[in-house]
Amino acid sequence: MKDVRQITASYPSDYSDQKLAGKEAEFQVTVQEIKAKRLPELNDDFAQSVSDCQTLDELRERVKDNLQMIAEQLAEREMRDDLVKQVVEGSFVEPPQILVEQEVGRRREDFERQLTARDATWESYLAQAGQDEEKLQEEFEIEARSAVKRALILDAIGKKEEIEVMPDEIEAEIARMSKSRKVTVAKVKKLLSEEDQLSRLVNRLYQRKIIQWLLDSAEVVPEVESPEDAGQSESGGQDQC
Repeated sequence: MKDVRQITASYPSDYSDQKLAGKEAEFQVTVQEIKAKRLPELNDDFAQSVSDCQTLDELRERVKDNLQMIAEQLAEREMRDDLVKQVVEGSFVEPPQILVEQEVGRRREDFERQLTARDATWESYLAQAGQDEEKLQEEFEIEARSAVKRALILDAIGKKEEIEVMPDEIEAEIARMSKSRKVTVAKVKKLLSEEDQLSRLVNRLYQRKIIQWLLDSAEVVPEVESPEDAGQSESGGQDQC
């Protein structure tokens, strides 16, 4: 089956290639074949083919448990982020410009490394995203300033509470990374020894321990719905004539 069709497409006025912006183009396409997706029957055979579960009920229970675990992890991450945000917003710290500039440099290097891994360049990214370098640099600086302020505040808390990262904790994290990436521990250590990655790992663990200390020390108060909000919810749930 080969069906030939003519298709007309319009390029938006802000298209990256100005020669095509705002113009129409006609394409000739040939349909080589049409495929239909057929879903397998949900039964014990299906459960055994996609997992080590023996029955469909067992598979359903496992999926339910995994979804519950993911939901709990997301809720805890959100609570951690909110807690750190409150601590940072309640602190009056102005990050030194030299530290901000260093963080901007690190972020740009990381970003360029990611582009290289995708066979792209800084210039090609700017052209494709329709951004200018000054605007992107400004975004880097805003993010860097926030990150430096956060790090300074967490470090002050860590020093006050004498929080440290122990060697066995570093080894445990390296072992976790080895298992996650399916490479040897020696390979992970070699990668960490390049470009100062080990110190970044230790810093992440350090901040993680400080945030955990904040979480353990914080008093979590459940949000209580105000009488006004309750009234609005009740009125909003009534049928309107």
